[in-house]
Amino acid sequence: MIFNNMTILFIFFFREFRWKYCSIAVLLFLFSAHSAFGQEHESRKWNRAGLIMSARSFNSAYLAAQSRTRETRALLSGARAAQFPTLRISSDLSYLTNPPGLRVKAGSLFPGYPPVVPPLPGEDMTFTLSEKNHYKFGLTLEQPVFTWGRIQHSIEAAGLGYEAGIIGQGLEERNLHTAVDSYLATLAVLEEIRTILAEQEHKAQRLIFLSEESYASGFILNTDLLEARLLAAEVNLAAYESREQSARILLALRNLTGIAGLAFEDIEFPPYLLAAGGQDPYRRRSYSGEDRASLFSLLRQDNDSLRLLELKARASENLLAAARGQSVGKPELGLFAELAFSGPRFPFIQNGWDTENEANLTITLGIRALLFDGGAMRSSIQQKEETAVQARLDAEKGRQDLEEYLENTLNELDVSRRRQEYLLLKVEAENARKEQAESAWETGYGEERIFLTHELAWYTNRIDLVKEELSALLLTLRLENVLGIDYLPDDIQ
Repeated sequence: MIFNNMTILFIFFFREFRWKYCSIAVLLFLFSAHSAFGQEHESRKWNRAGLIMSARSFNSAYLAAQSRTRETRALLSGARAAQFPTLRISSDLSYLTNPPGLRVKAGSLFPGYPPVVPPLPGEDMTFTLSEKNHYKFGLTLEQPVFTWGRIQHSIEAAGLGYEAGIIGQGLEERNLHTAVDSYLATLAVLEEIRTILAEQEHKAQRLIFLSEESYASGFILNTDLLEARLLAAEVNLAAYESREQSARILLALRNLTGIAGLAFEDIEFPPYLLAAGGQDPYRRRSYSGEDRASLFSLLRQDNDSLRLLELKARASENLLAAARGQSVGKPELGLFAELAFSGPRFPFIQNGWDTENEANLTITLGIRALLFDGGAMRSSIQQKEETAVQARLDAEKGRQDLEEYLENTLNELDVSRRRQEYLLLKVEAENARKEQAESAWETGYGEERIFLTHELAWYTNRIDLVKEELSALLLTLRLENVLGIDYLPDDIQ
């Protein structure tokens, strides 16, 4: 539709307009395009998948995890390369102003017996051992032969580090999912609370109006009027706090996803968060003490956080083994081979390069051992020993911390379940009192003011129940994040 309008505009321009109106037409064209694209941008909706995708491309913690994964992959490639030979090519181009020579004095080789036999040589002679130009081209190969397992242990440590980097990236991505789900659930529940508060505010204003009339007529005391005003103030305060919490959560979601202009109206909430009346199974999903054994078994068998700590501990142990392979007195063997072509003639350019230059192959088996370094290697090995010990202790402490967290969270969920049952009873009891007061008011035996008081209390109890349900849901999301449970079905991922 946008491009059809543009086509009509251009046809009209070329048929009817003269060239002096060109600038006006161009401005109309740009304004139409800007308005169309602006409306398209304003109408864009962000669903859960879009928010997560935006967070993955913006969140610094996730981008840093990706960078660490690439870094560990490069370290692994470098460690593997150490077991292969290195091949180098080199060239030396030399010019000597005073080439080395050999001087032979007269008669030094054979004194002779004059006058019968003449001496050799007959006079002083000088021989030049090389020309002023010298060219050398070489191809060298270096291959480690025996290193006491240093290279292999380094490869294993780098492989464990790369695996840990992949797991760390997965954990950060899971954290993004949990954060987005938590923010969406909180915003949806706060919107539900604001709907209840809007009804409650209307009833509170009615209560104040009736209380002021009754007080002016002398039917109630000043304390009754103050209690009504206090109830209305509590409702207004709750509405203000709800708006502030919603703004704070929305700001956190913007900072997580990098969507600067994200507004509440731009979010397309998943259907499982919008069920009314607290009957949504997703919100009511929780864990209890009955799941304790299975959850602890899941934690010990396959947990990414514990696997990450275990990989770090094993990598530290391999680095320690590699360092011990370089300790004092342990010789390493290496093979060195050099194929060289040298002489006074530059190949393919100067004459005689193929006859006067020479090729030579040198093969060397080298042995290298550290005899004394002032204790530096020993200190390095001790440092890696302590690092390995600390990594193993961190792995054990991590397991204990996760078990403690699981135990405490299950206890909190049990308490929250009891609190929800209590709040549900309060809602039902207050609803019964509200209906009773409403019936008495409608039959003329009661006051509307008494009915409104019970109705306001009923609204408050409903809000408390919804808040407790949200608290239990957020606890559950964090617990499933730690345990690595995929809590969403495939059709709403």
